[in-house]
Amino acid sequence: MQKKQPARGTTPGGRYLQVARHRLEDSAALLKNKRYDAAVYLCGYAIECRLKYAITRLQGVSNLPAENEHHSWEKLLHTAGLTQDLDAQKAIDAAFGEVADQWSPAIRYAVNRFDRKKAERFCEKSQAVYEWLRELVP
Repeated sequence: MQKKQPARGTTPGGRYLQVARHRLEDSAALLKNKRYDAAVYLCGYAIECRLKYAITRLQGVSNLPAENEHHSWEKLLHTAGLTQDLDAQKAIDAAFGEVADQWSPAIRYAVNRFDRKKAERFCEKSQAVYEWLRELVP
C-alpha cells in the first residue's frame, strides 16, 4: 500500500531546519568520499531548506505556504524578506550569487559536472551562506 503524500503547503518549518542540517552533513561526507556532484547537490539543497525555514520563522507560520514550495533561491530569499540583509553583506552576497548561479534541482542528474576543486569551492561558499542564514534566522 502506498503511503499518502502530504498536501503541498503542509511541511512544517522545523522539518526544513532539520533536513538542512542533515543534508549539509551528508554533503560533507560525500565530498570526503569524492562524490562531488552529489555533494554539491545536497549542499545546495541545504541552502534551499534553510531559506524555506527562514520563511516560516519570519512570517510566523508553522508550515511553509504552498506557493513557496519551489526551488528558486532568489524568490525564497525575497519572500523571507532577506534581500536587503544579503545586499548589505558583500562577501555573502557574492557567495550567494556564485552558488545560486551553479545550483538547480537538475544537478541531481549530473555526472562528472564537478571536479574536486569546483565542488570544494561550491561547498565552501554554500557553507558561508548557510552560516549567514543560521545567524540571521536561528
